Amino acid sequence: MSGARTSSEWQVYRQRRIAGLSVAVFLLSIIIGAGMMRPFQSRSAPGSPLPPTQPADLPVPAGNARVALPANGGPPAASIATGGESDYVWTIPPLPANVPADLRERLASEVGQMVKAGHLAPLPLIGGVGFASGSYPWDLGGAKYAPYMLAWLNPADAILALSQAYPLLPPDKQASLRTYLRAELDAYPIDAFEIGGAYTSAKPSEGSVYYRGVRRERFALPPDMTYNLWPPLRPPIDNLYALWAYANATDDWEYVQGRWPTASALYTAFAARGVPDTYGQIGGVIGFARIARHLGHEPEAQAAADLAVRGLQSGADFSAFVKTADSRRSNSHAVSYSVFSYLTPEVGAYLRDHSRDAVTAYVAEATATENLPTWYLAWGDQTMGGENAFLPPDVAWQLFLAKAYVLQETDLRQYLDQPWSVGDPYFIQKLVATMGAGNKTAAHADRAESIAPA
Repeated sequence: MSGARTSSEWQVYRQRRIAGLSVAVFLLSIIIGAGMMRPFQSRSAPGSPLPPTQPADLPVPAGNARVALPANGGPPAASIATGGESDYVWTIPPLPANVPADLRERLASEVGQMVKAGHLAPLPLIGGVGFASGSYPWDLGGAKYAPYMLAWLNPADAILALSQAYPLLPPDKQASLRTYLRAELDAYPIDAFEIGGAYTSAKPSEGSVYYRGVRRERFALPPDMTYNLWPPLRPPIDNLYALWAYANATDDWEYVQGRWPTASALYTAFAARGVPDTYGQIGGVIGFARIARHLGHEPEAQAAADLAVRGLQSGADFSAFVKTADSRRSNSHAVSYSVFSYLTPEVGAYLRDHSRDAVTAYVAEATATENLPTWYLAWGDQTMGGENAFLPPDVAWQLFLAKAYVLQETDLRQYLDQPWSVGDPYFIQKLVATMGAGNKTAAHADRAESIAPA
């Protein structure tokens, strides 16, 4: 009997051994799956061929891919891998898919009101000392204006928003919008203008043509209201993205062809300054590269693409770009997150891939309960700092673009409030971004298209 086991004891012993081995196998599979340990592989016999390796340029499955358009305009080539900075330059973001009907109807309504109204004047706002000396989201080189902030003074604001909305409208709405956009560009070019510059104040009806238009505010203006801008405002390089977006949406490349001397002069003057140091500038350079390629100016297209790539590489340091944007604010009382001004889907995708954590922390702090919990409201209270009654329109626009393009949040509806006025281009951009919420953007979208050389 000594050392002998009963049949029941042997059965328990075997069950425990089997259970132990099962646990060991399970743990080993976890370790291998996590990449902590490679499974054993048999060595090839001397003289036997090595397993084939996949060349880096072979097609990869959709998901982290884009569609390359061949130069001859034929059917799309196979998907190719993405990841380099140049992909963010040449890849066109896909249109939103499965858009809810109510958002389409709202977009058509907002655009229809704007087209029906005709050319709209900028919206004058004054909410405190943060408005009196200006807080425009451009890189103005220190330009100031008083006593009003003029929202949407840049004519490219409307052109970009409406061009982004264009593909999402019914055909009849597209036709009327195309006519409207071309009339706006003919009368108010976005690549060459000078607004203000006089030492004396001027009434809107007597000053720059860019002051004039159908009034869009919901309140009466003082009869003695005047604007005073010095130094004069000129188009930022950012506007060239809007010029490309217009031609890409409407296929009106004839207009852009006629503007080539002016657009290329704007780019050349900007490029002489060095590398872009704002995300809006990078978007503008991308727009110019695409225009140049479409019009057959390949050397200029490549030079602009190279400059955009250098800008993206610099922009991976998000904190540095924040400091640059803050240093250019002409008024310390003005609340603004201008680091996100004129952010495009392509640049937003790059930030998501290279600086997502930094952007997430920055946006979280800005929108925190103790700072700006109601940042998304039109005419919302300024609950943090400054000496102003309400937040200017650009705050909600800037943070919304960051949430849509960089953080790619899927529930953007909760931040859709109401337009500031008839023809609010920021609200139209928010609607379009909400339609695309949850879609992968730019270089990492499986429905995107890439601009091939002509």
